[in-house]
Amino acid sequence: MMKLLLFAKILILLFLSVQINAQSTVSVGITLNSVALLKLSPNSNSITFSFSAPSTAGEAISTLTNTTKWLNFSSAVAPSASRRITAQISGGTVPSGLQLTVLAGTAVTSTGTVGSSSGTVTLSTSSNTIINNIGGAYTGSGSNTGYNLTYSLSVSSYQLLRSGTSSFSVTYTMVDN
Repeated sequence: MMKLLLFAKILILLFLSVQINAQSTVSVGITLNSVALLKLSPNSNSITFSFSAPSTAGEAISTLTNTTKWLNFSSAVAPSASRRITAQISGGTVPSGLQLTVLAGTAVTSTGTVGSSSGTVTLSTSSNTIINNIGGAYTGSGSNTGYNLTYSLSVSSYQLLRSGTSSFSVTYTMVDN
């Protein structure tokens, strides 16, 4: 009886030490389409520059700046690919004797490969890169996220200055490198 009890204990231990595994596999497919979205924040309303006459004869007209706009974007690119954001004057021209520049500051509250600013860029009717080497990234949406844009309007040639009013647009485009 003792042998039978010992044999039963050994069998129980053998059953407890045997692992039984079951396995099944499921195939998972993932599709991430290319994403290239951008917008200006807080909105696309106009920026208005209005030069004031100097207070004293012989003084220069002061450069005007505006920092109210933020550039927000979302980007998903193919492997080893990158994007850039360009800016150009459209729907008119900067009046003769004036120069408009834009500076995309350092990206804030952004995640991923948000690229880097090209520094101060003089805007013209040709597209100019203002941010380069964007990969998979997003900046957040709204003011105080993404790239703050600093516009500066200055006199480039006093001999060409003429009084008057004009308007034009600045178009931003995200393109593949």
